[in-house]
Amino acid sequence: MADQPLVLPGRLDSTSLEGLLSALRERRGSDLDLDGSMVDRIGGQGLQLLISAFQTWSADGFRLRVIDPSFNLTTAVERLGFPAASLNGAQGQ
Repeated sequence: MADQPLVLPGRLDSTSLEGLLSALRERRGSDLDLDGSMVDRIGGQGLQLLISAFQTWSADGFRLRVIDPSFNLTTAVERLGFPAASLNGAQGQ
């Protein structure tokens, strides 16, 4: 069972990534929900961090998912060619 969701910042860009990366590292090793409802702006580096996190959680055998993704977050993911459903999580084997 996942603990409380980690709330993603309103801006997922180079100015917020250090704090987010630190928070992700602290929560590694268990299932994790990311609350994406507050995301207003997302840059390429923010998307790269999310993709890396999904890959890491999957490789570790844990689930990572974005709950309640904002319209802007969903749109950014789709523009990169990923289905919005990919935010629903990765389950490790």
